[in-house]
Amino acid sequence: MNSGVGAMGPFNHANSTVAYAWGLLSKNLMGGAIPNVNYVGSQGNPIMTASPVVPENEERSPWEPFHVEHGWKPTDSTLSVFVGGLTMQFMNTVRHERWRENIGRMLVGMDSHFPPMIVLDPIPAHEFIERDPSFADKQKLLDWVDEAAQMQARDFWNNREAQRHLRAPAAAGVEPWATNWRILGENPEGLVHKFDRKRITAVVLGGETAGTWRIFGARYEGTFPVDDWR
Repeated sequence: MNSGVGAMGPFNHANSTVAYAWGLLSKNLMGGAIPNVNYVGSQGNPIMTASPVVPENEERSPWEPFHVEHGWKPTDSTLSVFVGGLTMQFMNTVRHERWRENIGRMLVGMDSHFPPMIVLDPIPAHEFIERDPSFADKQKLLDWVDEAAQMQARDFWNNREAQRHLRAPAAAGVEPWATNWRILGENPEGLVHKFDRKRITAVVLGGETAGTWRIFGARYEGTFPVDDWR
């Protein structure tokens, strides 16, 4: 599989074949996904045609591999699963000036039930560390993303998707949504965390032909062993 140039594009046969196979499995296991019968997405989502299936560029990443970060051994063969991909922010390089403010505005504009999955070419991955050396620890970067995405409670809950997906977990005591709902009642202008910090992620992918990086709205669901499926 290809973790370098064009890894998420259609031009690498291994990546694309696995992606299309997953798409066919998903459609057929849903009973055929017949529009207006058992599929009712109003506009549909092109990412469902071939959900990206890509390997991490571990060799050029400044951080430990994603699966190691989540408790696996370096030699383990694993697959990490994300749900979402409905929204995406696209950037080239990490600006020298006001990069914190710019990224913060992008994060606030995302749907809260799909946390940020930051996909970085090795160039911006290293640029983040140049801008803030503490980001050599990836968890410090993810902590900063969590802090940068805070917003007023009234604005957080004045959103149909937050009401639709997060009000019930808040009522059941699930954090951080329970705290966000309590703050709304106590101080509507108080700041709340927009995302579930445990599901904010970052991964390095790309071939260093440009300083490309993206923020997908994609909820991390877990990392699983490949050998169990052989």
